[in-house]
Amino acid sequence: MLKNQNVWNGNDENGNGTEAAPFKTPLKAIETNKNASIMVKKDDEGFKPISNAALKKAKKAFEIAKKKKAKAEEKAAKDAEAEQKAKEEQLKQLEEAKKIVLKLDTSLPEAKYIKIKQTPEYRGKRIIIQGWVHRLRVQGKDMTFIVIRDGTGFLQCVLTGNLCKTYDALTLTLESSMKLYGTLKELPEGKKAQGGHELIVDYYEVLGKAAGGEEAFSAKLNSVRIYYKIFVLRNIFFIKEINNFVFEILN
Repeated sequence: MLKNQNVWNGNDENGNGTEAAPFKTPLKAIETNKNASIMVKKDDEGFKPISNAALKKAKKAFEIAKKKKAKAEEKAAKDAEAEQKAKEEQLKQLEEAKKIVLKLDTSLPEAKYIKIKQTPEYRGKRIIIQGWVHRLRVQGKDMTFIVIRDGTGFLQCVLTGNLCKTYDALTLTLESSMKLYGTLKELPEGKKAQGGHELIVDYYEVLGKAAGGEEAFSAKLNSVRIYYKIFVLRNIFFIKEINNFVFEILN
């Protein structure tokens, strides 16, 4: 026999269905033992058998909750399975990517190393750019856009085909350093990028790969920004308090 008390001292979390520690709701009593006799206490007369209407309502709520729980567990299992398959597919893709080796095409015109600020003078020519990954956007399986900065400016670089299927490309992170070869081309009408041109890459090297995830530079930078913002706000508040104090003294 489980006891339920519809007053403030009944507790579904810590109760055990006894008179000393009753449950708060009939639903909890049914969840504990579906076939138990349920007693309720609403006043000083003590515990009495639950009414048929209240029992029916509690059993209906129990069945609904049971179905919701089963549905949630089924969804969680499917999500876990899908996540595991995605991880396995990703690992397989990375292993395949390690087999792709890029080679510098010596049949192409010789590339000249320049700074990004010099790019307007080299449209239509093959160049070499070296810098850090400022932005990174993967578009489908055969195209990746990388914005490189070198301290003199920013340049959008486009990787296509096997160039964006290598292990380095698939694991590339922001702030990684790169050396890119390619032809600088003016953007088609309707498209936008800094400088009005982009580098169509034909070869590249990752000189140093930056950490990803929580150790990424961008994540740490955001933490510093948040800390600095809090520091500034606190100081502004402190300065206002001092100003108010001085104003009161002077007036």
